[in-house]
Amino acid sequence: MKQTRKFTTACGGFINISPKSENHLQAHPDVNKFLPEAICRVVLPSSGFMSAEVEFDRFIGKTSRVKTAPCDIDTSILFAQRNGRDKPSRVAPIGTIGEDTRSIVILATPSRSEPRTYELVTSWLGKRLSAWMVPFAWRPSN
Repeated sequence: MKQTRKFTTACGGFINISPKSENHLQAHPDVNKFLPEAICRVVLPSSGFMSAEVEFDRFIGKTSRVKTAPCDIDTSILFAQRNGRDKPSRVAPIGTIGEDTRSIVILATPSRSEPRTYELVTSWLGKRLSAWMVPFAWRPSN
């Protein structure tokens, strides 16, 4: 069985990446190459949900989240049922390629059992969106 990975942050705290989070990161495969370096630059908040954007001094890849246009009743929209999700997520059409990016986003929640420790929720290459500065509305806390 996979073990939880633990990384030290810039402030001496920790971010754990559980096997469940590892499974989720399969949707963002390029992020694992940069996640350890990004986590060591993060300063954890004193409490509450963490939404951090870490910028590198080099391009690290293509954004793994792409912009989608607003929709109405006549718009075709694609959804996919992702592993470990109760509800489908909106996805971009096949062949859509993200823009070059220097940033990685890290979302995490405070650990219930370890002080100065956060549990990774998700991470992706690209910029943080204002809607992601709070926990997922439809997803219960870990």
